[in-house]
Amino acid sequence: NEWLVSISKVLVNDKNITTGVVSIDSSIKQVVDMLRERRKKYKSSYSFIAKPDGTVIVHFDKTFLNKTVSEIFHHPVSFNAKAGDSGHVLDFADKFIYYSFIDSIGWIVVTVIDKKEIMAPIFLQIMMNILTIGFIAVVFGKILSTLLGRRFIAPLVELQKRVKAVILGTHDSSSDYNYPENEIGAIAEDIELLTKNKLYEKNIELQNINKKLAILSITDQLTGLFNRYKMNHELKQEWKRAIRYNNKFSIIMLDIDFFKKINDTYGHQAGDAVLIEISQVIRNTLRSTDIISRWGGEEFLVLCLETNLNTAKNLADKLCRTIEKHQFSIGVTVTISGGISEFNNQKGIEKVIAEADRKLYKAKQEGRNQVLI
Repeated sequence: NEWLVSISKVLVNDKNITTGVVSIDSSIKQVVDMLRERRKKYKSSYSFIAKPDGTVIVHFDKTFLNKTVSEIFHHPVSFNAKAGDSGHVLDFADKFIYYSFIDSIGWIVVTVIDKKEIMAPIFLQIMMNILTIGFIAVVFGKILSTLLGRRFIAPLVELQKRVKAVILGTHDSSSDYNYPENEIGAIAEDIELLTKNKLYEKNIELQNINKKLAILSITDQLTGLFNRYKMNHELKQEWKRAIRYNNKFSIIMLDIDFFKKINDTYGHQAGDAVLIEISQVIRNTLRSTDIISRWGGEEFLVLCLETNLNTAKNLADKLCRTIEKHQFSIGVTVTISGGISEFNNQKGIEKVIAEADRKLYKAKQEGRNQVLI
């Protein structure tokens, strides 16, 4: 009256001839006791056995027999691999289960353990590490401050005070403090001397020059618009924002129609005047959030932030009509052609620009004075 599990193995010799069979019987109760045995490290752990379809066939709690693992955990549990793990809830507690196949008998051994029993030591170790590192940092900082404060930090603090006093014009040369006779002291004395010799004024002058150079480096000198270098930077920044926040943006590439004819007929000064006037019209017509640049020659590129293709088309059409009606100083009607492209996750910056350029070229071929999407 006792259930047994029997495992047999055929024995063959080196000529592949059967020479016997080894068979081992084990009590199912013994298997159940072994599966229920809890390890010292994880006291909440226990195991049970299921068939490949998930039906429980060996469990210390007889109420679970013939139920499926999914029914026990009230959540679909599948056994699609030789071994695996997942998290579930049982009896209102988070559990971690791990399963593995025993190929020789077609059983699945499922082991259950409380998640908190696994995570608690990890969190404890992390907290201990943080506290240890924090304690070491505090002790080390205190020692460093005590040993090196007077030699290195004090002269720097004094230097900061004196330099600030020189800048504000309140420097007092009768101070009793003397810099230490080391490298820091020597450097501090040199810096203070340079500051006294109007280094501050020279730095201000240099800062103003750098500001002007920075503006020149991103500005087209003729039109005052952003140049190609600056626009490339803005395109990269907007591309990063669009990827991160799933935004949209569009670009409009514009080109003056028959601009070479204007230069050849009226001269390059007239051509420059047309470029300047068109730049002003673009500024006055488009939105304050649109970023405008002279892309090169008679080409302009507009970056429309958070703008889809149709909205950009409306803006470009309005601009196209406005330029056509504008009274240019050279006394002739000037028109533009354009192409529009919208960014999406499948397009890089180069592809968006190339697409707008192709549409611009198509607008030229199909009669000019129009913008295509």
